[in-house]
Amino acid sequence: MSSSALIREAKVDELGAVAAMIRKLAEHIEPGFVPRTTAADLLAHGAAGRGRFTILVAEQAHGLVGFCLYSWLFSAWRGRPGVYLSDLYVDEAQRGAGLGIALLRAVLAREAHEDCGFILLEVDRMNASARAFYERIGFVLKDHDDSFILAGTALDRLRSTPTG
Repeated sequence: MSSSALIREAKVDELGAVAAMIRKLAEHIEPGFVPRTTAADLLAHGAAGRGRFTILVAEQAHGLVGFCLYSWLFSAWRGRPGVYLSDLYVDEAQRGAGLGIALLRAVLAREAHEDCGFILLEVDRMNASARAFYERIGFVLKDHDDSFILAGTALDRLRSTPTG
């Protein structure tokens, strides 16, 4: 772990800063795109709310410089629980200092008692720097799966369709 950063769970009063880093991540991946996530969303659904995910932050003397947001999932194929890494972000000025790896290691250390068998994540095809980072660590691209998402009116339509 980088000796100049403390990795810990985000505090409620830091969720605004985390939301700002989410916006910076989005700008890095897709300039002009503004994610809808707010500090209120992070509070309502995160550890202090419904507990759907956990946020770890990297803190240096001058403030927060990175975060990772993750949740648990279970793989029927592997027969093991794993971590779904939704987002990993390190401030551009701090990249290359080991904070991304430190955040990933902190997730594994924090959840060691849960028998984590894998980490799953998605990377934007255009985010070459993130792809190279994950490949250096040992992540492999799954060539047999495609990601699908159901949202918006399609989700509403499925939700309202009678079963039976």
